[in-house]
Amino acid sequence: MIEIIFKQRALRDIKEAINWYHHQSVGLGYEFLNCVEDATDKIKDNPELYPVVYKILQRILLKRFPFSIFYLYEENKVYIISVFDNRGTGLLAFILQSKVIITLPWVINALGKTSH
Repeated sequence: MIEIIFKQRALRDIKEAINWYHHQSVGLGYEFLNCVEDATDKIKDNPELYPVVYKILQRILLKRFPFSIFYLYEENKVYIISVFDNRGTGLLAFILQSKVIITLPWVINALGKTSH
């Protein structure tokens, strides 16, 4: 069975998006959360299905909302790194930022890989 582990950044991203959507329309934040849960379930069902966008970093797009979930997968563990708002600085900025994320010690330890 695959274990899903949300990193603090991802949890913060989700909370901020829920609050923003809730202020746009009551209940919309819950709909966003449901889309995150659906995408997480899809990752759990087949984590290798979604494209690698940078080295070992994979991405799934949310349905209905302009967000991506970025994650790392290794040995029955999925690390949700970020729930990224695609309307912001864009994928390139996230990938550049990910160079830092992927070299963090917990990532290297979790994956047993280097980021060269």
